Amino acid sequence: MRKSKCLWSLVHDQNNDLGVALLVAAEFWEQGDLEISVLQQQPIPMMDRRKVAEIPKLQVGFIDFMKMCRCGEFSHFHKEIQPMLDGLLKNINEWKTHADEYDAKPKALEEEKKKEEEKMAAKKGLKQYLAFSCPA
Repeated sequence: MRKSKCLWSLVHDQNNDLGVALLVAAEFWEQGDLEISVLQQQPIPMMDRRKVAEIPKLQVGFIDFMKMCRCGEFSHFHKEIQPMLDGLLKNINEWKTHADEYDAKPKALEEEKKKEEEKMAAKKGLKQYLAFSCPA
């Protein structure tokens, strides 16, 4: 029963899937917190609340695994499974979009930081040039 419910949550509307993923993640994070505090062990990424930004990547991996192992193979033998596979493909594309958006943010911040550093270096260089060229 639980496995079919997990599959269903991956197939239906992605907006609902996001809510389900966050509920499951909250439960996993509690488990991860216990592993850190009680067992003094590093939890796996999906149970580590410090890696919350990786949820989209983790979902892509999980859905891809489910698609390949369950629906992909069975759809060759049972055509009734094709709608489920189509839903998985749609959802994996949505999660990939979220993952790509997350991956783009640090890159954009890094580029912005680099530009700011270049501006500061240019200002500093100009000040040094002016100080050297125009002694008081």
